[in-house]
Order: sequence, then structure tokens, then C-alpha cells
Amino acid sequence: MTSLRRIRLIDSNTDNDVSVQYPLSVDGTRIYVKDIDVANSDNGDFSGVITDYFDSLKTVNNNASATNPKVIKIWFNESIQTNSIGFGCDDLTKSFSNIKIKALGSGEEIRYINDDFVNDDTKRNSFLVGMIPLAANGIQIEFHTADEIGLSNLIIFKSQNVNARIQAINEVTGEIENISSFNGALNMTDGFVHKAIVNEYFTRDTGVSTTLAVAAETGDTDITVVDSTGLIEPDMIKIGITALREVGVITITNVVGNIITLDRPIAQDLPIGTVVKEVENNMSSSVGTLASPVIYELAPPEGLIWQITLLLTTITNPSAMDDGLFGGAGALTNGVVGRVKTTAGRIANITNWKTNGDMMNDMYFVEYNDKAPAGGYGLKGKWNLTDSGIISELNGDEGEYLRVLIQDDLTDNPLFRIKAQGRVKNF
Repeated sequence: MTSLRRIRLIDSNTDNDVSVQYPLSVDGTRIYVKDIDVANSDNGDFSGVITDYFDSLKTVNNNASATNPKVIKIWFNESIQTNSIGFGCDDLTKSFSNIKIKALGSGEEIRYINDDFVNDDTKRNSFLVGMIPLAANGIQIEFHTADEIGLSNLIIFKSQNVNARIQAINEVTGEIENISSFNGALNMTDGFVHKAIVNEYFTRDTGVSTTLAVAAETGDTDITVVDSTGLIEPDMIKIGITALREVGVITITNVVGNIITLDRPIAQDLPIGTVVKEVENNMSSSVGTLASPVIYELAPPEGLIWQITLLLTTITNPSAMDDGLFGGAGALTNGVVGRVKTTAGRIANITNWKTNGDMMNDMYFVEYNDKAPAGGYGLKGKWNLTDSGIISELNGDEGEYLRVLIQDDLTDNPLFRIKAQGRVKNF
């Protein structure tokens, strides 16, 4: 009679019996010694053997020759999908540098090269190099230097293709909902994450400015300034030039001495010395030329980053409007130029409007309003930047801005304003 015996499998690393809670390892996310085709791999002029890099963190393989490049070639028993490669040298008196990695296919075809660090002479003892995900039969590692190289361990990570579903908690309902995709891009919005919106007009400074002589408190409808010269009803002002500021344009309703009454309450405490500037947001008050344009600007204050997603345009005129006019007046000669300045200091022109039709080409949504019995004709335009996959990010600490250059006489249109909307990224 055959005797049945209980067989115990013991994990050599932990000395635990293999069980439900301590299962056998499966093919993991990195290369093991079992994955290496030792017979066809080549350790070059390095001491030791190819498996040293994978089964020991302490054994340092060394190449002190003047050979340049010094090459290690690792072949696998089956194809893998690459991810990244980590390097280590446990002997701090030795190091490695000037790394170049080649992913090899059948017949030693070079399928991919990462040479981002081939000219980097930095002597390292620990480093991780990323790779694109592609199938490879082997990896060739080159050190392009005549200096001594010491290497104790390698970790070659694998990529795995996974079909998965991403879910998120709806911040309004608390329910779990799926995040969908379109043409490989996730449809995501972080609108609920940003708790402060941008809702600002393009403005220009008139040159009149002062500062608070008395600290303003939340809820105040009057402010006391050092000097109110040049500030009268119904001038518009902005208060503050840093992140500590009153958002938006405020209209003056009365001035008595140095006390200025506002058309709305202050929303935050503002200290003595906070800047108060007179501004203008009606671009139709401007007469510009090609040589000397009048500039209206939208720029975040210091300390804030704005992400602009929408531009809203309003024009009014006593005359009817069509695509061949600018507002209700004739087409412009030089046009209204949109411009942006980026962190790198680069300035780029975005567009140039000479007619309402030009606005239509950018915005798509431009609508003409009929004249009411006691009113005028109007134009409203909505330029949704996200429809083009764009968000204009402006960093106040980097001096970034959006600008509008007025290069003609726009006074035939009583009103022309552009407002930007979006979110404060770092509020």
C-alpha cells in the first residue's frame, strides 16, 4: 500500500510554510535570476558573473580597465515589456556614470536607446533610469567612460498591460462614479478641487494710485487712503497687488476727503499700505495705433497661479452689427491683438480681430442682440479655451500675463470689454 505523507514547502527567505497567507511567488514585476539566459549573456570585462547583479546586493563587480565603453549584455529566457532599470553600487569607494541603455530584439536588433545620461559624468552609487514600455529580448548596458566602474546590483522592472476601470467619489453626491475616456484621454475635471474662481476684466492702469492709510476690515464699504487726488465717482479701482488683495474691479460711489465709498463690501482684511490703483476696463475708451497700442492686461497677483478657461466679450453700439463690422462700427485697420507671455519670457501673439467675423473664427459662439426700444445693439462672444484642449496658466510670481493690444480708434463703440474666467490653482 502506498503511504501518503504530508509535504511541507518552506519559503527560503522567510522560513514560513507555504500556505494561503504565505503563497508561492508568481512571476513578478522585475527580472529574477530564473529569467536570465546566462549562457548567452555577457558580463564583459567586469569581475564576477552576470547573476551577481540580481541575487546579491553586496557583491561588487568591478571594471578598472580603460575600455570605453564598458559593456554588460543581459539576455532573457523570454521577452519582457520594459519599464525602468535601477543601478546600485554598495562600495562607496567605487561608482558608475555615463550610462547608455539599449533594448535588444531578435537578432540583436536595437529596438530602443536611452542615452539621456551618456554624457553625464556624475559618479553615482544609486540611480534609476526610465524606459518606454516595449517588448525586449535583452538589455545592453554601456558605461561610456574610461574611469573605473563598480556595480553591485541591478533591478530591471517589467511593465504589464492591464485593463482597468478608474472610479472616483462624486464630491456633490458622495457616490462612486466611473471616469470615462475619449480617444485614449481621460475625461477628468478638477473643478470641485479649486475653491476659488477667477472672474476678472482685462484692465489698464490709469497711472493714479495711492495706499490705504487705515487698515480695511471684512465688510467695510469705505476705505481711507493716504491721498485721494484723481479718484472720483464713478472711477474704478483695484485694491492690492499680492495674493492678499480684493478680487475684481470696484466702482467708487463717493469721495469725501480721503474717504472713498465703494459699491460693495470688502471681502477680507487688508493692512495699512495696501495699494489702491485706478483702472479702466472699457477698451472703447482707447485710441491706439500700430506704433503705440493701448495695452489692457490680465495678470495674477504675486503668490497666485491662475488657470484661464473662458474669455467673454461684450460690445455695444447704437447701430446694428454683422460679421463685416467691428461691433457696430467699421472694420478695423490694424486690429485688436491677443498676446501671452510665458514663464520662459517668450511673448506670442494669439489672434488679431479686425471684424466680428474674426471673433467668430476664434470663439465660434458670437451672438448679436437686437436693439431694445430704449437700448442699443449688442454683441456677446464666448471663447471656451477648453474646447480646443487649452488652459492658459498664468503664474503671478513669474510675471506671466494675457494682454489685449488696441491698435485703432475704438471710440465709435460705446462699450468693449473682455472678461476672463477660470480657477485659482494654488488657493
